[in-house]
Amino acid sequence: MAQDFYKSSSQDKVSEAYARIRAALNHYRSPPGSFLNIRLVAARLKISTTPVREALIRLANEEVVGFIRGRGYHTLFLSSEELTADYEFAMVMMKYAIEARGSGVLEKSAVGPGKLWDGGPVIEELQAAEISAHVEGIYRTIAGLSGNRRVVRNTAAFSARTGPIRQYGLMSNSAIREAVSLLDELAAVLRDSRRDHAVRIAERHTRLIIGALPGLVRDLNNRANSSRTAVEDLL
Repeated sequence: MAQDFYKSSSQDKVSEAYARIRAALNHYRSPPGSFLNIRLVAARLKISTTPVREALIRLANEEVVGFIRGRGYHTLFLSSEELTADYEFAMVMMKYAIEARGSGVLEKSAVGPGKLWDGGPVIEELQAAEISAHVEGIYRTIAGLSGNRRVVRNTAAFSARTGPIRQYGLMSNSAIREAVSLLDELAAVLRDSRRDHAVRIAERHTRLIIGALPGLVRDLNNRANSSRTAVEDLL
């Protein structure tokens, strides 16, 4: 019993470290190539270095951060080409999940971001983060329709890698806001099991984001290089 409690507590700390570090990285205000100080991160989070290391291993596996043996974990440079490939592959996974034989429909509780937001410009970064997290939940739910653990796992990694684009785009780009707004319609047609229509909406959602990527990536990389804020200071 005590051992089970210890494992649960340990995993909770890893999950907390993962979420807090990811949230800091989503601000994308640290220059690409900035190394994270694990001891300082642990001190800021008021936990030991072990869950921080485990969280960073997970983030590295998702390619949210890079890793150099002997030096540690570092922030990555955003590439519009790589992100375009990410979104194109995510669309393949969404189409597979939506069309998967034997998959169910979205539950009544699965709704788009309209519950949180009217579709207009997002001013507060906290609201952008909340909407972005809701979008990830929709992606996760759609991936779950496939019944395929690899699709679910790859979708989660995709969501983690694209967090900065989604969050910044909600605040600065009308195409991203339109793409996110489409998820209300996507959720509605999936609840009605109208899968062909759902695929068309998902394709439009993806095209809008891909079209906005070059400008968003340029602006985010410029902001990170000019801001030069340490990740540890964003925790």
